[in-house]
Amino acid sequence: MSLQYLAARLPINHPKLPQVQQSLFMRRAGEGGEREVLSYLQEALYSLPSFILHNFHVRVPKHFSIQIDYLVLTNNYILMIEVKNIKGRITFKPNPAQMIRELDGDLIAMDCPFAQLDRNLIHFKKLIGQVSLPIYTAIVWVNRSAILNQPPLNSPHQLIFIKQLPHYLNQLDGLPNQVIDLHSLVKRLKSKATPFYLSDICERYSLAPNELLSGLICMSCYTLMTLHARTWICSRCKMKNNYMLDENILCAFDLLGDNLQMNELRQLLPFLYSRNLEKLIETGSIRRTSPKKNRVYSLERTTKVHWIKWNGIN
Repeated sequence: MSLQYLAARLPINHPKLPQVQQSLFMRRAGEGGEREVLSYLQEALYSLPSFILHNFHVRVPKHFSIQIDYLVLTNNYILMIEVKNIKGRITFKPNPAQMIRELDGDLIAMDCPFAQLDRNLIHFKKLIGQVSLPIYTAIVWVNRSAILNQPPLNSPHQLIFIKQLPHYLNQLDGLPNQVIDLHSLVKRLKSKATPFYLSDICERYSLAPNELLSGLICMSCYTLMTLHARTWICSRCKMKNNYMLDENILCAFDLLGDNLQMNELRQLLPFLYSRNLEKLIETGSIRRTSPKKNRVYSLERTTKVHWIKWNGIN
């Protein structure tokens, strides 16, 4: 939602708009691919005691983080999955590690998923410590029209198309059961997991707040709204709503940072007053700090992590 909100605030002729729209397209494709992978995981694991963790994110400790699309934990193994939903002809370059996509005559360099899994595996092993379960890794390609060239030689990471996933998991199921308390392992991982948030997005795209359109954004169709007789009206979907102010305030924190003064919030929402923040403060979504003159409002991000429970685990 944050990238879509940013795109709505960029003028139509802004030079960074195509880059933001491309990032938004890739993120949506990635999320769609991850939903598809989940259905295949459920198909393969329906009769097995197992845990599936989607979007496992850990900050280690504050200097960097790792993010794994899916972690599968069973009595036989741990599986780390990186999901890719990219079309075109894909070539993997080993040195330096790089992924090249050719589509409609254009070449685009992207981060190499093999190098990404190398890094994640190193830090995940340090994070989890000694366990009796073997750890496997796989890159699951969702886009069925993609043409994948030879992956790097001697890579420990399996590269498979999504329809191969149940068969691959079935092979892993033949591994011997280990004497391990899955509940304790899951509890330990859960204590270390942190939610993943897109924040400080303007800084990421080297955008200054004065480059963005100010006003209220319709959170239904992401169009700039206009104020008529104290009512905000969307010019596209014609919605008349004032409740979208709270969502706009929270999105402003995503764009500008987690700790903002009122004058910073007013760069996007010039009509904003301190009384407009009271409901968010009462619900614990944001908090006030510092004296009134230099008051800072801080976003309170949730610490809840999205765990998926599956068969055989109570």
